[in-house]
Order: sequence, then structure tokens, then C-alpha cells
Amino acid sequence: PTDDIKLIVLPNGDNITAKDYEDFIHKPSEIDIDKKNTQFEVDSIFSYIDNEIEINSVITKYDMIFSKKGAGVGSPDTDLIELTSIKKSNLQEIKNRIFDIQLKIFNERQKDLHLSKELNKLSILWSFTRVLGSCRADTKTGKIQFKTNNKYQSHMLKVLPQIYTACYFRDNILLPSFIEKVEFSVRHGDSQYSFLKYDLKFLFSIQNSINEERSNFMKIVESDSYNIGLLIGRLARNFAGESSPIKSFEKNYVGNLTRRITTLRDLIEFKNDIEQKLIMHDKAKYTFKDSNELSDKIKLFSGSYDKNECAFGFFESYFNKPTKKTLVEKIELELEKGKSEPANDELIQKVKEVINIFKEKE
Repeated sequence: PTDDIKLIVLPNGDNITAKDYEDFIHKPSEIDIDKKNTQFEVDSIFSYIDNEIEINSVITKYDMIFSKKGAGVGSPDTDLIELTSIKKSNLQEIKNRIFDIQLKIFNERQKDLHLSKELNKLSILWSFTRVLGSCRADTKTGKIQFKTNNKYQSHMLKVLPQIYTACYFRDNILLPSFIEKVEFSVRHGDSQYSFLKYDLKFLFSIQNSINEERSNFMKIVESDSYNIGLLIGRLARNFAGESSPIKSFEKNYVGNLTRRITTLRDLIEFKNDIEQKLIMHDKAKYTFKDSNELSDKIKLFSGSYDKNECAFGFFESYFNKPTKKTLVEKIELELEKGKSEPANDELIQKVKEVINIFKEKE
């Protein structure tokens, strides 16, 4: 699974013979079969598991040995972790569950990004490489590239046994590493957020949550920190893209976001800075509602602030183009602007009553 770590899989069963071992070694993998028969293939870490049900198979279990590769002839491999008698039926269940998650998020990515051309299939090794591996910009094209590194390799040695035994419950380094990769790509002018977020969601989704309806990913996007990030990202979105009046905004602000929002106090200073820039460039008239909602959320904030969850929310709203406002939303925005004039109070109240009637009929 990595450059330095290899996985040895041995078939196990009560009546297994030497020929069964031989057949197992030389049989085509499930990946090879799937490439011929389907458009979507199983994850490579499950390539040795066939679909034959356990009761009809000589192979009913597997033994797995994770070894550190030797440097050469005089330096043999070193066994690091051994998993014994893992039931085939359990592995098939894990494989099928992950396959369903892969397919769901792959289709979600294609739809959300409006892609006519298919991207690389999601897979465990691929997504971990992108989230945890080294990130660098190509010197000629400027495009971001991802490579495996020591951090990735040591982490895979930790989590692969957990995945194979359905004990992969939490992974606290995923979100900080993801944010780090997004910031790096923004600073180098090739934002990868819109692609990397699906790798992150996939890795969170394969974790074994006690409550499948509320995965670790859902806990993040439902957090107060994330939702504060969404709002401040909407404010900052007015400076996104090539038409931004502040040409260095993305590199200096978005590319170094977590340095600017380390604490809640830092976040408030960052918010004030953004709002001053909006006023300076005559853009504050578009952000009254978001600014007020953000101020209220910060005042009522009582939980534990997390800068990475906040950054995730920021990126989600900053890099996603807003949908066109409905007529009702446009009227509500104008009402928000008129609140500063006491003379408008009665008119505003009457218009709100009309809007509520429209909403009830929808």
C-alpha cells in the first residue's frame, strides 16, 4: 500500500490445500475482473477478496502481515503488524460498504462540479495521498501535484488494520491536513478545494460511526465553527476571482486563512478587516444580512472554537458560486438595508407579512 510498507495476504481455512494456495496467488484480482465487466471498480486494498460466499468457499478467512520492506538482499523485510483469521464474510461486507460510499460520492462529485469528463475514481490510497501526502506546484505548469511521504506511510500503517477490522472510528489529522493542502494550493494559484473536499468526505464517510445518520463529517458541517466560517466566507467571496479589486486578496488572506483565525478573537479581527474592505470598495451594500447574522452567531457562540472547522466552512462558501437570488430574497435584502431608518418600520413590517404569505403558499 505504500513505498516502504507492503501487505502480505494469506488465505486461511480448515480444509485448505497447497493447490488452493497456488490458485489464490495466480488468480486474477477483483480489480482486473471489474475493469472488464463494469465501469466502476472495487478499491485496490480489497483486490484479493472474491465475491464467492463463505459457505461455498475453501477460503473462509485471511491472515494479513504488514511488513517494512528491506533495503536489499542483506536486509530482509521486517514484520510490523499481523492480523490473523479475519473472516472473509466480514471483509466482503466492509468492501461492499466502502464500494457503495465510493460510488455515491463519485456521482455526487460529478454532479456538483458539472463535469462532462470523469475524474479519477475515488479510492482509499488515492484519497489519503491527496489529503495526507506532500503537496507541490509543478515548476513548469504551476499545477498542484500530490505525492506520498513519511506522514502518509506511517498513517496508512495505522489505519489500514482498522479499516480491515471495521474499527476505523476517528481520524483527527484528516481535517487539519486537508486545510493545509487547500491553503497551499490557493497560495500557488491552483485551488484544489473543489476536488479535495470529496476526498475528505470519502475518508470521513468510510469511518465506522456508531450513528451512521450522523457521521463524523456531518458533525463537522453542523458545528458552530463551520457555520461561522460559512458566513465569513460569504463576505470574503466579494473579493474572489480575477475581477477582485484586491488582487493579492486570495494569496494573502485565503491562502493563509488559519493563521488569521487561530482564535475566536482573531476571527473577530479578521471579520472586522473584511467588513472595512467591503466598505472601502463599496461592496458592503451586498452583505448586510450576512454581516448581521455573523455578528449574532459570534455573540452567542458558547462552544469550543475550532479554526480548521471554521476554515472548512469559509472555503465551502468562498469557492462555491452563489445561486441566483429569488425575488423574495432580493426584497428581504432590501428590507435589511432599510432597517436603519425608523420611518421605514411600519412599511417593512407590512412587506414582511406579504412575504410570509408567499412563503406559506410555496
